[in-house]
Amino acid sequence: MSKIAHPSNGKTRSPIHKRARIGLSYPFVQATLCLILLLAAALAWRFWPRSRLRAGSEELIENLIERAITEHKLPGAVVLVGHRGRIVYRRAFGQRALEPAREAMTVDTIFDLSSLTKVLATATSIMLLSERGQLLLSDPLGKFVPHLQDPLARSITLEQLLTHTSGYPAQLDLSKPWQGREGAYEELQKQILLDQPGSRYRYSDINYIALGFVVEKVAEQDLASFTHDQLWVPLGVAETTRFCPPESLTPIAPTEWRDGKMLRGGVHGLQAARMGGIAGNGGLFSRADDLARYCQMILDGGRWHGRQILGSNTLARMVRPVVVSETGASRGLGWDLDSRLAVSRGDFFPRGSFGHTGYAGSSIWIDPGSQTYVIFLSNMVHPRGQGDVRELRARLFSLVAASLEDADPQAWSRGEEEYAARLQVGLQLFRNQRAALNSQPGLDSPPVQNGLEVLGERNFAELRGKRNGLLGPPSTLKRLRAAGLEVVALQSPPTTPQLEQVQQLVIDLAAPGTRFDPQLVELRNWLLVAAPIRLPVLLLDHPCWLGGEHLEGPVANGRPGRAPDAVWMPMLPTQPAMTLGELAGWLNQESQLGVRLQVVPARGWKRSARLEEIGQVLESTVSGLDNLTTLLLYPALGPLEETNLSVGRGTERPYGWVGAPWIDSLQLAGMLNHQGVPGMRFAAHQRRPRSHAFAGQVCGGVDLLLVDRSQVHSQRVGLEIGCALRRLYPQQWRWSDWSSSFQESATIRALQRSPRPPEIEAAWQPALAEFRKRRQPYLLYK
Repeated sequence: MSKIAHPSNGKTRSPIHKRARIGLSYPFVQATLCLILLLAAALAWRFWPRSRLRAGSEELIENLIERAITEHKLPGAVVLVGHRGRIVYRRAFGQRALEPAREAMTVDTIFDLSSLTKVLATATSIMLLSERGQLLLSDPLGKFVPHLQDPLARSITLEQLLTHTSGYPAQLDLSKPWQGREGAYEELQKQILLDQPGSRYRYSDINYIALGFVVEKVAEQDLASFTHDQLWVPLGVAETTRFCPPESLTPIAPTEWRDGKMLRGGVHGLQAARMGGIAGNGGLFSRADDLARYCQMILDGGRWHGRQILGSNTLARMVRPVVVSETGASRGLGWDLDSRLAVSRGDFFPRGSFGHTGYAGSSIWIDPGSQTYVIFLSNMVHPRGQGDVRELRARLFSLVAASLEDADPQAWSRGEEEYAARLQVGLQLFRNQRAALNSQPGLDSPPVQNGLEVLGERNFAELRGKRNGLLGPPSTLKRLRAAGLEVVALQSPPTTPQLEQVQQLVIDLAAPGTRFDPQLVELRNWLLVAAPIRLPVLLLDHPCWLGGEHLEGPVANGRPGRAPDAVWMPMLPTQPAMTLGELAGWLNQESQLGVRLQVVPARGWKRSARLEEIGQVLESTVSGLDNLTTLLLYPALGPLEETNLSVGRGTERPYGWVGAPWIDSLQLAGMLNHQGVPGMRFAAHQRRPRSHAFAGQVCGGVDLLLVDRSQVHSQRVGLEIGCALRRLYPQQWRWSDWSSSFQESATIRALQRSPRPPEIEAAWQPALAEFRKRRQPYLLYK
C-alpha cells in the first residue's frame, strides 16, 4: 500500500486515514455535528439547575432604589446578588457624586465601608490568628494591653469584644485632643467600663479599636498589612480592597465635605480618621466585585480557587449565635445575627443568616441555607450627611430573598429551627452568666413535691380505712395499692352509680393551665356528680405547668347565641394561672356546688415557676402535648383547632405548626414575621398530616419557632395568627368559630371588626385585673 505524506509533519498516513479525515469535512456531517451541539446546549439549558431571580424582580429592585434616590435618601448605589456560586444580579444606580461635580455611579465604584471593616478585616483577622494558635478567644484584653487603668477592663475577653458585651462605652471621647494610633492607644487605656463584662450588649467602636491593637500586637504588623497579606492578596483583590487608598485609585465614591474639601479616599469615620485611616472599627475601602469574592469564600467554607483562607470550623464558630441580652438578641463573632441592628436582614432571610452594616450606607447579608449573599454599597452621607438607607436595605434584602427562583422553604425552616435550638441554649447560658455575676450566697431551693408525694410522707393517713375511688393515672393507682390501700379505678364519664360504690373520691390530675384543659373539664364534671350525693373529694394538687402569674386572654362571659357547652367555664380567663386545686375551690364556691372538698397542696412550688423551672417531667393526657414548646403554644393553638385548620396533630410538630390546603406558606410566614410577634419566628413549611384535620392532604402552613420563651405570651401568638389568617383568607377560613371560642362578647365583636392584636389585648386588661382580685381567696401558693 502506498504512503501519503502528511502536510504538517511529513509523516505518512494510509489512504484509509485520508478518507476518514476528508469525510469529516463534508458540509452534511459538519451541519449534523452543529445540530447535535445546539441540541445538547438546549437540553442543558432546559434541565440543568440554574440560579436566577424570579421574573419581574429586577424591575422591582430598580423601582425600589430609584424611588429612594428620588426621595434624596442617597445619591446612588451598587447592588450585587450572588446565588449558588453565580452572580445573578449586578447594577449601579444614580450618581456616585453630586458635588462638586456630578458623576454617574458605576459597578466598579470603590466605597468607604465604615463599620463593615469590623467584620471583614478585624474579626476575620482575629479568627485567623485564633485558628493558628496565636491567641484564644477567652484571652483577657489585659494580656495584650497591659496598662489598662480600670482593673475590670483587664478581664474582658476577646469574645466579649467581638460580641459587644465588654462594658465599654460607644466610642472614644472625641472632645479630647488625642491624635494618631498612639493617642488612641493611650485613650483606650484610660477608658472606664460602664458595665460588668458579659452583662450587657452595647454596640461600641472601642471594642474593635481594641481588637485592632490585639492584631497588631500578635501579628507584629498593623491591621492594614496583615489583611493585605492574609486576605486580600489570596482573594486577588489587594489593589482595590485596602485601607488608606490613594486618590489616584479610581473611581472612589466621595462622602462629605470636611475642612473645605470633599472626602474622596479619606476615611469618613472621625475615630478612624484621627488614627490615620487604619483602625479596627473603620477605614477599609472596597468595591462590590471584591466583596463578592469574600462572600463566596465564606459560603464555600473558607476556600477560594482551591486555597483554604479560613478554616470551615473557624467560620462555623464565627456565625454561631452568642446571646447578648435577656431578649434573646444574638451576635456572631463580628457578624450580626439577630440584634436590634440586624433590621437590614429583612423579613425573608432566616435567622441564622448573618451580615453587617456600615454607617456611610453599605451593607452585606449572607444566607448559607440558600447559598445567597446580597451586597448593597452606597455613600448615603454624600454630600452633607443627611441620607438614610435603613428602611431601603431592609426592603431590598426582603425583596431579594423572596425573589430567589429556586428557594427551598424547608431549608429555610430547618435553618430557623437550628437557630432557635441554639438560641435556647445560648439564652440559658447568658442568664446563668448574669445570675453568676449577681449571685449572693444562699440555700438551695427545696424540691417541688406534688400532692401525692406530700400525702405519702403522711403515710396516706387521709385514705386509710376508706374505700377510695381514684380519678388519676395508673401510676398513682399502683402506688396506692402498694401501700395497702383500698382503691377503685374510676372511668369517665362520671356517673352516680360509680360514686355510690366508694366512700371518697380521690383526684390526681395535672393540667397545662388553660380554661379549656380536658382535665379541668373532667374535674368540673366529677364535682357536679359528687355534690348531690355529698361524697367527700380529696384532690392531690400539682403545680400549674404554665406558671401561676401569667394571666392571659379574655374573661369568659358566655358565647352569644349559644348555650354553654362542655368546655364553657364561667368567669375564667383563657389562662387563669391557677392550679387544679385552686380551680376546684373556685368552681365549688363560684358555682355554689357545695362539694365536701379537701385539697392537698403541692410543696415547694412558687407561683412564678413554670414547668421547666421545677424539674418535673411533662406527662400530659392531651395528644401531642409532650414537650415544653407545645405546652407553651397549646393555649394559642387550642382555640384555632376549633376551626378548619390543622394545628399539627398527625404530623411531627403537633401544636407547633398551623396549616391548611388553602394557605400560602411564604405569604403567611412573611406577614407574621413582619408583624414582629414577641419571642417568636415563623417558618414556611408544607406538611401532609397523617391523621386529624386534613389527613392525607398537602397543606401550606408555618412552623412556630420559639426565640425566647420569656417573651412569649401565648394568647398574643394566637391573636396574631388568627388576625393574619382573617386578613389573608377571609373566605376560606372559618374565623367565626375561632372568635366565638374566646367566649367573651367584646372580643368577638372586636375580631369581627378585625382590629390590631395589641388593641384586643388592651381591651382584656380591666376584666383580668378584676379577676386577679376575685381569685385571691382561692390561691394556695405565694
